[in-house]
Amino acid sequence: MKQSIRWSIFAALSAAVIGSASFAAEVKWPEEPVTIVVAANAGGGTDVQARLVAEYFRKHTGQDMVVENQSAGSGTVAYEQVRNAEPDGYTLLYYHNSLFVSYYSGIYPHEPLKNFVPLGKFTESYGNAICVPKDAPYSTLDELVAAAKAKPDTIVAGIQVGGFPEYLIRLLEKAAGCTFKCVDAGNASNRLTSLLGGYIGVACLDPKQAEKYYESGDIKVLAICSPERVAAFPKWKSTGEYGYPSVNIPNGQFLYGPIGIKPELAAKMNEVFAKIGADPEYRAATQKMGRIPESLNLEDTYKASKAQDDTIAAIVGKK
Repeated sequence: MKQSIRWSIFAALSAAVIGSASFAAEVKWPEEPVTIVVAANAGGGTDVQARLVAEYFRKHTGQDMVVENQSAGSGTVAYEQVRNAEPDGYTLLYYHNSLFVSYYSGIYPHEPLKNFVPLGKFTESYGNAICVPKDAPYSTLDELVAAAKAKPDTIVAGIQVGGFPEYLIRLLEKAAGCTFKCVDAGNASNRLTSLLGGYIGVACLDPKQAEKYYESGDIKVLAICSPERVAAFPKWKSTGEYGYPSVNIPNGQFLYGPIGIKPELAAKMNEVFAKIGADPEYRAATQKMGRIPESLNLEDTYKASKAQDDTIAAIVGKK
């Protein structure tokens, strides 16, 4: 029943916004700088992509888009900042499926699609890279799994509690029949620091972020979480090639606004975001950073966000 009610609200809101697309031209937005709150520290993959969006927002509108990093409370402080903001289009949340992980894991009490409006999608992820320190005694995913089976709950896996990297590790445990000692190592930049320092034995990282340290010899990349080999990173096998295709969580990046944004304003905002997504320079820069650029209309943005919701709910066991 809860799922049915949630979908009814979602569908009604979606229809209202989509139906207002013809009024987007009458809305003047932006007329002042827009703040996008990123639930991650500066320097991580999500932050870097958000700053790229901000750069091209300025190019296409002439207005600044201010990126504000707020990672406190595993992202919940950022969520609340935007949820409680005025629904005027000037305070938005830039994030990915960890918003849904936070809700379904019990860290965040507010159901995302009842409290936020998906306004635009910007990327789809190739999948996180499973990384270990450079001096780790294993160089393949099979060797890591064998070591974890030999000594259960011994290899320290750095996760972000309430974030999707935690569930990638959980999916690997389930698929491979092994267990790790999971510790909260924070967001992507913090997990990377802990991995480089040898404080953790394995972590899931953005593949482009990992590539720099792989090429310098500072870490090993054992696999990318994907059903098949990823064309952008051909040197690394996928979890699917190792026999674990289920170790994969699609992770698109979206801009969300608080519930209450007028449909015609939402349509105007999506129109602006579509210009960014269609910009050849933006698309090339996004691909260079190891992501798939994706720009959707409001209807498909809602569907994509709902798909993330459904995927995370299924993984966490809420469906």
